[in-house]
Amino acid sequence: MGRQQWHKYANSGDYRQNDRDRKGARTGSVARTTPNWASVEPVPRNRLVPGTVVWAHIDFVDGTGEKPRPAVVIDVRGSDVIVLPGTTSERRHASADHVELRDLDRAGLVRSTGICARPRVVGRIDLTCICGSLGEEDHRRVLDAVSTSTPSAREVSERAAV
Repeated sequence: MGRQQWHKYANSGDYRQNDRDRKGARTGSVARTTPNWASVEPVPRNRLVPGTVVWAHIDFVDGTGEKPRPAVVIDVRGSDVIVLPGTTSERRHASADHVELRDLDRAGLVRSTGICARPRVVGRIDLTCICGSLGEEDHRRVLDAVSTSTPSAREVSERAAV
């Protein structure tokens, strides 16, 4: 791809490319799947039902920062939302508290994703968009993992309120 073609591509707003990128790496024809972080609108509370897959800013476990991740909504308590964060890291396979999603299309995800069975509390303002919902089988498997390995969503929200 020449300089003029690249400039035309970069300014077109179409981020799909079947050719090679500037550095020669194969890019494929996959469109953007993550939200545009520059323009984020609040997620309507009435759409936050259990099993909804959202993009959320999730704090690191050690508290050193945060990262946008897919997450599954478990419960909503006022302005707090109890979610199960997702990860695409290969290290999730070594952990027993992750449930692998099987229906990625319905969840609105492209890469294979594992959902952590430990609930986290985030503010509704930290949710950036809704990308899908869990299929019936995934929803059942995730809820089973949560009920057997962690405290209930009510206990988590009560701890967060203290």
